Amino acid sequence: MLLFWLFVIIPIFYGASSAQPERGLAGSKGEPGLPGERGGPGPRGFTGHSGPPGPSGEKGEPGLVGPPGIDGIPGFPGAKGNTGYPGSPGPIDQKGEQGPVGAVGPIGPPGLDGTHGFPGQKGNPGYPGPPGPIGPSGEPGLPGPGGYPGEPGIVGPPGRIGLTGYPGAKGDQGVPGLPGIGLVGVPGDPGFQGPKGEPGLPGTCDCKPQQNDSPMPQVISREEIGRKKNPALTCREIAINDPTSPNGDYWINPSEGDIKNAILVHCDIQKRTTCIYPRKNLSEIFDISSATSEVWLGSNNSEFKITYKINHLQLLFLQKLSISSTQNITYHCKNAIAHYDNSSKSYEKSVKLLGWNDAEISPQSHPKLQFISDQDECQYKRKEWSSTILRYTTDNPSRLPITDIAVRDVGQPEQSIFVEMGPVCFI
Repeated sequence: MLLFWLFVIIPIFYGASSAQPERGLAGSKGEPGLPGERGGPGPRGFTGHSGPPGPSGEKGEPGLVGPPGIDGIPGFPGAKGNTGYPGSPGPIDQKGEQGPVGAVGPIGPPGLDGTHGFPGQKGNPGYPGPPGPIGPSGEPGLPGPGGYPGEPGIVGPPGRIGLTGYPGAKGDQGVPGLPGIGLVGVPGDPGFQGPKGEPGLPGTCDCKPQQNDSPMPQVISREEIGRKKNPALTCREIAINDPTSPNGDYWINPSEGDIKNAILVHCDIQKRTTCIYPRKNLSEIFDISSATSEVWLGSNNSEFKITYKINHLQLLFLQKLSISSTQNITYHCKNAIAHYDNSSKSYEKSVKLLGWNDAEISPQSHPKLQFISDQDECQYKRKEWSSTILRYTTDNPSRLPITDIAVRDVGQPEQSIFVEMGPVCFI
């Protein structure tokens, strides 16, 4: 800044002398010149060091005006003078020192958008966000498969005896029954005398009563049908007599013989089905990895014999009184095929079922002798336990229940199976 003022202000006052040629020899003393105009204040110089005060000299005579001397050291800043006239432009061939940093200017307008940079490095995983709001409820799922009928429950206490109903209309003559099987039994003991009936209304008759006239049979309340002392013919009869009866276990006697031969069954009142349980529904585990041909489980010297909680005679009558029957079997497998073979896309290794009338039931039999699978996990031959549900329904009730099962996928390492027999149900 100081150099700037030296190059701008000083040439104004000394411009004439600086433009003259070299100085010649000193001339003779001239006359004193007129006083010049007062110059403007010079620029502020640097503050010098204060020297020690010198001794006071004697006042000398005014000396002659000498030639202009060399520029002296800048003095102290003078008082502020009037604004001077603009000076002539200074030299431009010399660069001054860098001035002080100016004040911060105003924010400039936004610059143009730069080019897209390179993708940055992958950041660290963020913190888990807060749980989102609970979404709307989904559509209801499909109904699950029906469960197996439960085990027979405990017989409840006898209910109150209902009022005697009016005699019903005479029914149609029934189909002649099958010939009896077995020897004639020994006559049973006389039964207990029934309770005395209510007196009937007096009748009018001109005839005389015969000594051999038999009393009118007592009409049993429909609430008692299905109990051990009054078994029904089938579950269908219970449903017809009282459609509001609950599903459960009831006593039936299809042969209409001695009530001591009545059997306990499970009744589905809405479907009017009579279901018979197997005596043993779960088999032991069979290792079939060493077998060389198909294996019939009931004929393999095993303890698993497929029998049911009904005698032969009652089953024959129940089949005759029904129009269709159905049965489910759950086949548990480890590395073994039950129905469909997913690898070969065939039924070559499917099991076979033996019906009550010795008919073989399989996917390769006649269409009326083919079972289906409601669930088939065994088709993938996994190393862990899986299961397949086999179901056979027929309009010929004499084909059920199932009496034996043949396993055909055998002879491979780590092959094991066991079966779970479901009840056979007649409609």
